[in-house]
Amino acid sequence: MARSLLALLLPLLLACQAGGELLMVYSVQRHGARNVLPKTATLKESDAAGGPTLLPEGQLQAYKVGVAYRERYMNPEGCGRNASLTGATCLEAELAEPGPEYGVVGSPDGLFNNFNTMVRSSSLDRTIMTARSFLDGAFPPINQPTATKYLPDGQQVVPVYALPEDGSGALIRSYTMCPAYDARLTDWYASDEFKAKEAETKPLRDTIAAAAPGLDTSLKNWWNVYDGFNVFRTYGVGTPMPTIPDATFDEMQQVAYWLETAKMRSELTGNLLGGLVLADLVRYLDAAEAATASNDVELIYYKMLHLSGHYNTQLGLLGALQIDQDPATANFTWFKKIPSLAAVMAFELHSDPSTRPADLAVRLVMQDGAGKPYTTIPLPCASAGDSAEALAGPGACSLDAFRALAEPLAFNTTGDWCTACGNTKMSTCQLQQAAQNITQLEARLSGSSTSDGSSSSSGSSSGSGLSGGAVAGIAVGCAAAVAALLSAAFFVYHRKVTAQLKQAHLADTYGNSVPFAA
Repeated sequence: MARSLLALLLPLLLACQAGGELLMVYSVQRHGARNVLPKTATLKESDAAGGPTLLPEGQLQAYKVGVAYRERYMNPEGCGRNASLTGATCLEAELAEPGPEYGVVGSPDGLFNNFNTMVRSSSLDRTIMTARSFLDGAFPPINQPTATKYLPDGQQVVPVYALPEDGSGALIRSYTMCPAYDARLTDWYASDEFKAKEAETKPLRDTIAAAAPGLDTSLKNWWNVYDGFNVFRTYGVGTPMPTIPDATFDEMQQVAYWLETAKMRSELTGNLLGGLVLADLVRYLDAAEAATASNDVELIYYKMLHLSGHYNTQLGLLGALQIDQDPATANFTWFKKIPSLAAVMAFELHSDPSTRPADLAVRLVMQDGAGKPYTTIPLPCASAGDSAEALAGPGACSLDAFRALAEPLAFNTTGDWCTACGNTKMSTCQLQQAAQNITQLEARLSGSSTSDGSSSSSGSSSGSGLSGGAVAGIAVGCAAAVAALLSAAFFVYHRKVTAQLKQAHLADTYGNSVPFAA
C-alpha cells in the first residue's frame, strides 16, 4: 500500500521540483521623476554637478518598484511558485517573515549582506536617491532598535556605491562618454529619415513655438521642449510653460518618444553603450555558475546586483544584445516609447538542482514602472520548447547560449571600450593610453642597441678634428647616457601609471571606495 502511494506521489514531487530555483538577479533601473534636465543633441547634460534632483514623487515611484521587487524575489509568500511563473523566484530558500533582512556577515540577522548584495549607481542625485528609495521598499524597516544598535526607526541600511563620472561610471553612462556614438548620432541627424521627420513634425513644432516664443523647437532639441512641458505640467516645477490642449501634448510626447527610442536603435548604438554592462553581467553569471558547481560551501557570489541608472542605460543594453532586431520583440513597448519612470529590467539566473551539473537558464523580465506587472522580454538566444524554457519560461535561454550571444558583444576591459569609443578624455582611458605609450617607447629603446650593447655608425667627422672611431665612441656614450636617463624616467612614470591603473581597475570593480596608493 505504501509503495503504491509512493508511486502515485513521486511524479507530483518531481513536478514540484521541475521549476528549479533562482540563483541570481541582475537588475537595471531607470530613476524616478526628477526636475527638468537640459540635454544636448548628443545626450550630454548641461546642468550642475549632481544634476537635477529626484522629486518626492520620484522617491515614491522608486519605493513602490522596490516593494514589487521584494514581493517577486524576497517575500516567501510572493516569490514561491504560482500560476504566472514557471518556477519559484525566491533569491533565498530560507526566506521567512518579516524579511528580507540585510545584516552583517557572521551575525544571526540577515540572509543578505555586502558579500551577496551590491547596489551601484551613477554619481547623480536622481539615481543615488532612486537607489535609496528602491532599497527602502525592497528592505523595509524590521530591525529592533536598542540603545546601542540600529537606527531608531528600525530601518535597514543597505549601501549604494556611486560610480565616478570620470572612470568606472562608463558602466552606467557610456552614452555620455562615447565620441564614436556621438559621430553616428550626428550623421543620423543629417539622414533622410530625420529630415523627413522634421518635415512631418513642422506644424506641431510651429504651434509650440507660437505658444512659447523663444523656445528652441527644432527636432534635435525636441526632448528638452517635451521635458520642460512635461515636468511643469505634471509636477509643477521648472520653468513655467503655457497651457496647451491634451491632444497637443500627447502629440508632443509621441514625437519625443520616437526621437529618444530612435537614438537607441542597435544600428546606431551597436555595443558601444551596453558592452561594458554585458561584460559585467556575464562575469557575475559565471561566478554564480562556479559557486553552484563547487562543493565548497564557503564559495560566495553576488545574488542580488542592482544598477541605478537611466533609460539610456537600459536601452543601450538591449541595443548591445540586438534585441530590437528580433522579430519576437517587434511589439515590445520599450521600442515604441522610453521606459517609464523607475522602470526596472532584470536578468534572472535559474537553476535545476536535480541535474548534475545543474542546468542553468537566463530569463530577462521588466516592470515598466510602479504598479505594472513583470513581463518577459524574449532573448534572441531563446529556443521554443528546449530545457531552458521548461526551466525558466518562454523567452529564456540556457546560460551557455546566453554566454555565446553576449560575450562577443561585451567589452571585457574598460580599455577595449575606450578604444572602440575613441574616448581620450576620461582618466581611465588616458591611463590606458599612457601605458601603451610606455610599452611602445620601452620597445624602441630596447631596440636602439645591438645585443652586445654596441651601436653601428658610418661616415667621418669632417672638420671636427676627431677620428671616425672617436665620434662613434662619443655617439655610443651619448646614446647610452640618454637611454639610461630615459629609462630611469620611464621607470618612475611606469610605476606611477601602473599604480593608477590598478586603482582604476579596483574602482571599476568596487566603486570609489578604495584609497589611492602611490
